[in-house]
Formats: sequence, structure tokens, C-alpha cells
Amino acid sequence: MFRSFCLCAATLGFAASVTAQTLAPSPSPAWHVYADTWVATDGMGRTLPTQAQVGNPRANRQVGIFYFLWLGRTESDSGPFNISTILQKDPKALERGSDRSLWGGLYSFRHWNEPLWGYYNSADPAIIRKHAEQLSAAGVDMLLFDASNAYVYPEVVKALTKVFLQMQREGQRVPLLAFHTVAASGPEQIKEVETIYNSFYKSGANDSLWFKWNGKPLIIADPEQKFAPGISDYFSFRKTYWGGMHPGPGSWDSDFSFNGDAAPNDRFNYRALFPS
Repeated sequence: MFRSFCLCAATLGFAASVTAQTLAPSPSPAWHVYADTWVATDGMGRTLPTQAQVGNPRANRQVGIFYFLWLGRTESDSGPFNISTILQKDPKALERGSDRSLWGGLYSFRHWNEPLWGYYNSADPAIIRKHAEQLSAAGVDMLLFDASNAYVYPEVVKALTKVFLQMQREGQRVPLLAFHTVAASGPEQIKEVETIYNSFYKSGANDSLWFKWNGKPLIIADPEQKFAPGISDYFSFRKTYWGGMHPGPGSWDSDFSFNGDAAPNDRFNYRALFPS
């Protein structure tokens, strides 16, 4: 693995004082780990396909996935709650869905199983770095932050952008980032979009991290709302909708049908695409 090193001015006999800004490292050229040549078999005997089976990467195609920011941020003292473990211990547990001793409280999160890295905290820099490495190796181009409940988990986003920027400076490839805001248009979505813009975009410090669509950072929100000055022109907006809500023009989907209606190419049906 290539590494970037800085020579300390003092070791070269320079007497002049050097500011921290002068020593700030510039991004290293991205380097290729050739993950597309890797082969693997998982614990269930499933084998990754090879180039002979799937062919070469196609032009003008990008891969995005939803990315959750809440892990480890909302667990109560009695959590976490592992659905697989609960059902192994008590196959009839689903019949007692209101049993707090099994399932936790109303707003407790439940894991379908224990993650590979344990019940981690989404703000853990080591976890963030490992996710970036693995997702990049898998060919993922974009992470879409799930902020659809109008909460952004700002401490996690700050931790993640810090690690991703450092990895870029090291010459590593990282997935680019975008936000999915609350599905319903209105004051709540306006407030969330403005908070996201002011917290993470406005300063320009994270510019190299944003996933762009039609030349602008992508955000999933309604463009027809009255945002604070500068926001409407800054983003490339795509509408979303939940379930049977009428999507209207300018939103996103991928040729899915929902409620018997043929889905146009430019709308985003949150529930049809997302395991919520």
C-alpha cells in the first residue's frame, strides 16, 4: 500500500516558522486496489460472480445504496434487540409483540441479526473507515443517508465526513454522499433541508464528498418549496413519496409499479425500493 509522508521542516534545518495551513496535506492521487479481480465465498457457500458471468462494467451506470446513521445512537440500557436471537429463544415471540422484555419499548430499534462488526456506533471512526473500504471495493459510488424521519444525526455525519476526507487525502476512493429527507413536502422538510445545507454544504469544506446529479449535489426533497436564499439553486432536487402518496412530476423511481400504476422513470418510490 502506498503511503504519504510529510518531511518536517525542522529536520531540514529550516528556521522559519511554518503555519499549520502551509503543512496541510493536499489530496493524493487515487490508487486502485483492483477489487473487481477479487473472488470470495461466504459462510453460506455463496460465491461472488466473475467477469465471465457478469461482463465488464457498463458505461454511464452508477451504484447507490441507503446508509443508516442511527446505529448505537438510540439503544436503551436494555438493548440491543436481535430479532433472530429472540425468535430462536422463543419461536412464538411474534405473538407477544407488545412484550417489552422481548422487543423493547415502542421506539426501540431491532436488528434482524448482529452486524459483522458487532453492535457498533455509527460515529466510530474505525467502523466508518471499514465501511468506506468495503463499499468502495464493492463498487458502490454513492451513499444515500436516510434522514427520512427529519433527523440527520449530525454528530455521525460530521464523524463520517472527517474520516472520508482523510481517506481522500490518503489517495483512497470513497463513496460520495447525498441525503434523503423526510418524504412529505412542507415546513418540516424545508427546515431539514436548510439544516443540512447550513451544517454540511454551505462552508464548502466537504465539496469533494458530494454525489452530483446534473452538475449539482443531489438531494431527495421537493424543489417547489420556498427555501432560504441560495438553496434552490445549489442542489439537484428529486422528489420522493411514501406508499400511495401521489408522486407528481420531478421525482424518482426505477420503473417500479406501485398500487397498480406504471411508474415513470423520474420519481422515487421510497417504500417500493427501501426495506423500511
